[in-house]
Amino acid sequence: MIRDVTILIPVLNEEKTIGRIIEESIERGWTVLVGDNNSTDRTHEVAMSRGITPISVIERGKGHTIRELIKHIGTPQAVMIDGDYTYSTEDVQCVLGALKDCDVVIGYRKYREKGSMSLLHIFGNYSLSLLASVLYGYRVNDVNTGLKAFKTARLKEFGLVSGGFTLEADIFINAIRHKCRIGQIPISYRARLNGCKAKLHFFDGLKIGWFLISHRFKISRDEK
Repeated sequence: MIRDVTILIPVLNEEKTIGRIIEESIERGWTVLVGDNNSTDRTHEVAMSRGITPISVIERGKGHTIRELIKHIGTPQAVMIDGDYTYSTEDVQCVLGALKDCDVVIGYRKYREKGSMSLLHIFGNYSLSLLASVLYGYRVNDVNTGLKAFKTARLKEFGLVSGGFTLEADIFINAIRHKCRIGQIPISYRARLNGCKAKLHFFDGLKIGWFLISHRFKISRDEK
């Protein structure tokens, strides 16, 4: 069992799932940090009932939440995982295993449960991953995955600027920019519980694409 790990969980109205993730993470001996981004349901109370006091992040957005959680990491390794229970802690164990020889490990969603992603999301994710690969010269299988593992020292070097769902692209760009050793591990992806819908929408995909393009040009200027 791999310990000395902090699990970073950004949440917004995940009362049905956050308890499970916390319980499974604690059972594996991991430190848990939950960032509550203005939930209006019982997410905060459920986390408290599992012994975890969420860190309140007022400014709305996944990027703002993760950037705040990074400040509180006190272990040599960290994992970012979505709070909707679509990723398993077994796969967390897999990406952590690959972290031994890498600085960043990306869990790419190869084994998708039926109903876990719409055709539009599959096409959009493929297109954005291809765009990222072409722009940055590194073949990334799943640029938008919500499961990634890091050496904490390298993660804290990143100059993350994203406030919202461009966070994953921001992480990928920083990993390339900081010449990190990147690993990619196939993982499973579950359907959301009780028919809950994905929070990522079409216009978020456009923002991610523009973020990838605009920051590629910034990197080019910096390298000259």
